[in-house]
Amino acid sequence: MNKKPNRRLLVVEDELGLQELLKDFLLSKAYEVLVAADLNTALRLIQSQNFDLIISDVFLGSERRGGIQILEAARSLSTPVILLSGNADVDILKQSVNLGCNYFIEKPFSMTEISSAIENVFNTDSDFQTKIQVFVEEFSLSPREAEVLELLAKGLNNREIAGIVKSAERTVKAHISMIFRKSKTSSRTEVLSLLFT
Repeated sequence: MNKKPNRRLLVVEDELGLQELLKDFLLSKAYEVLVAADLNTALRLIQSQNFDLIISDVFLGSERRGGIQILEAARSLSTPVILLSGNADVDILKQSVNLGCNYFIEKPFSMTEISSAIENVFNTDSDFQTKIQVFVEEFSLSPREAEVLELLAKGLNNREIAGIVKSAERTVKAHISMIFRKSKTSSRTEVLSLLFT
């Protein structure tokens, strides 16, 4: 991953152990890191300072939609957001997708997943939809395959994708298999590599 010393990240996480782990990892990658443990602190920081990326838990204490409020505030500033969630429901996932969440990471996660998501956010052109459209046209994906690809690129798992597209999980698996076949890939990682390079 390219180290960007001037890039400022905000980590919004109410689990202090995880917050500290994320902060230490990101500092080791030469990012400037600020942290917030609650929604109000995070919103004040977002309004008063500029960030290149926000990494936020969906649930912040008693705020079941704290991450959605973070996403709304970040969207007005065109700041990319990675959401973390252990058990977000389909409604929250749909709302996050509609608000332009850049990436979802399901808890528990590894620092490799965090690193990969950040790399994808920072190394992707600002026009995510253009990359999706180019991929769709190049590999002749159907409209439903294109929809599944976009959600896959945002880090959703098969169950979460199924909930959003209102389809059975096995149908989503069939769409993903077709995307693999058409693009001559065999894994999500290979698909994302083709998409983002």
